[in-house]
Amino acid sequence: MRKVTKVVVLIITLLVPVIIYIFLKTFGTNQYDLPIFYEQGVISSSSVDCSYAEGKVHTIPDFELFAGNGEILTGTSIQDHFSVFHFFKSTNSKENKDVSFELARVQDAFSEPQLKILSIAIDSVDQEGNQFYRNVNSENKSNWIFLNGDKSEIQKLLNCGFVIWDHPTKRDDSFPLVLIDKEKRIRGYYDGGSRKEVDRLILEINVLLN
Repeated sequence: MRKVTKVVVLIITLLVPVIIYIFLKTFGTNQYDLPIFYEQGVISSSSVDCSYAEGKVHTIPDFELFAGNGEILTGTSIQDHFSVFHFFKSTNSKENKDVSFELARVQDAFSEPQLKILSIAIDSVDQEGNQFYRNVNSENKSNWIFLNGDKSEIQKLLNCGFVIWDHPTKRDDSFPLVLIDKEKRIRGYYDGGSRKEVDRLILEINVLLN
């Protein structure tokens, strides 16, 4: 009798993980399903001067910025690509170095057809600032682009287009990295100075690619 009981217990012990696996595979929710931010539109705040379409998924508005080589890059240019947007102040040298180190890891993880990284200065960038980013991008990989443009338009793009006001960071004068999909929808916000957060960014880009 004891032998039979032991066999039954052993069978149950072996079957339980299988049953749990089948249940989760059939009915479980994929923990790596990425949300679409503001899928029902953005609920504006009285503290910001932004207008949004009600009940409609929020997408990044069109823009016109200038690359270091003088080439014009528009919102249309990022369609059919996943993009990581990085807004920065040129005077915030410590933050810029930390984020640039992490973005270099993102750059190395993906090829140009898969992903674009767009670093956008929100203030006037002096020659030293330009040179710093040229040094970071010394291998001239085409998937990391340094951009500049009209400061008022960039500020509006940052606050309203990327809804940064709804995602404050822990550090002054720093902004989260923003992941945009091929339909120009926001898929994630990340602390660019945190290795753990950038690991999450790389993982979630892979989820979207696959």
